[in-house]
Amino acid sequence: MTISFENIELLEVCEKEEHALKAFGEETSRRLFARISDLMSVEFVSEIPLGNPRTYGEATDQLMINIDENYVLVFGPAHPKNPYLENGQLDWSKIYRIKVLKIEKLNANSYLFSA
Repeated sequence: MTISFENIELLEVCEKEEHALKAFGEETSRRLFARISDLMSVEFVSEIPLGNPRTYGEATDQLMINIDENYVLVFGPAHPKNPYLENGQLDWSKIYRIKVLKIEKLNANSYLFSA
């Protein structure tokens, strides 16, 4: 899978250990890198093995996966022309280019907010 990033800060925190450690600490950083590795190891989004992939709230064109019990990684398709099913939904089984949009923290009430 091909991965791009919404901004340079996300790129750096997902690719550079010192940025991830500063933002999230050792354990979450280790798990973040494992999730990025999981994403890179599959051909299509539908093959993501871990992290409980699911839609991001009401947004059917964005998915999130768990980094750990406190953080989720949110991404969307990044094709020039995204593949759709006949019902108008994205065909995630054909998405092989994604853009990481954000990392969010889950608070005690499970509401999401930007990290």
